[in-house]
Amino acid sequence: MMVSKVLRTLEDKKFISRQGHQTDTRAKVIKLTGEGAKVLQKALTAIENADISFFSVLGNKLSSFNRNMISLTEENKGE
Repeated sequence: MMVSKVLRTLEDKKFISRQGHQTDTRAKVIKLTGEGAKVLQKALTAIENADISFFSVLGNKLSSFNRNMISLTEENKGE
């Protein structure tokens, strides 16, 4: 899906507002609306709860898992 279509959908749902840029006529300024902020907070809470549930099976191994993931990403930066 094109970015413009995603933004248009978010605007139609009143989650964002788009306004012309003051100096660049090709650009738009995008702002989160109050309703968008509410939906975003609900989404973040749902994602955090899903993460907690998913990773809970690791129990006390979670810290070790996180350290290993950090090591893997640091070793593979730029690849």
